[in-house]
Amino acid sequence: MFCHEGPWHLLDRIWTININDAEPRLMHKRTVHREIAGHEFFSPDGKTFISGADDKTAIHWDIAAKSAIRAYGHDDYVMEVTFSPDGKTFLSGSMDNTAKLWDVNTGNAIKTFEQENSFYSLAFSPDGKSFFSGHSGDEIKQWDITAGEVIQTFDGHTKWINSVSVSPDGTTLLTGSRDFT
Repeated sequence: MFCHEGPWHLLDRIWTININDAEPRLMHKRTVHREIAGHEFFSPDGKTFISGADDKTAIHWDIAAKSAIRAYGHDDYVMEVTFSPDGKTFLSGSMDNTAKLWDVNTGNAIKTFEQENSFYSLAFSPDGKSFFSGHSGDEIKQWDITAGEVIQTFDGHTKWINSVSVSPDGTTLLTGSRDFT
């Protein structure tokens, strides 16, 4: 299991946590500006991770090499990143009102999803065919990845949604908002 800690703009570390061992092991400390900026997501195989930052980039990192593989751009802060279940693509969400689906191998943007609000949180469905987004509005959206369209909206919050998570079986959506619910 991996865990990151620290104020996103000042200090972050990655820890290896072994539930059978009493002592966590420090695996990596921030060494360059904006590395591990507080919005990170590990690849399904645990060998790489994506970070998003206020410098308008998402960066794909190789953990063993402790180096960047590639940077991906937006026109404003990258607020969230998340790998697809198969690890072949990832989504980055930005304050530029777009979420982009990227090909991990080529670095190309496959699709851009646009809306009227910033994308603050993202979560793939377990089958990878859709994703959920929380944003600076007060609803959660489910997007069809192939069609690039919203297929469902969920109301219930009164302020922006900063956290979205889907249960492994895809039957439950967990959200958190600035309305404290």
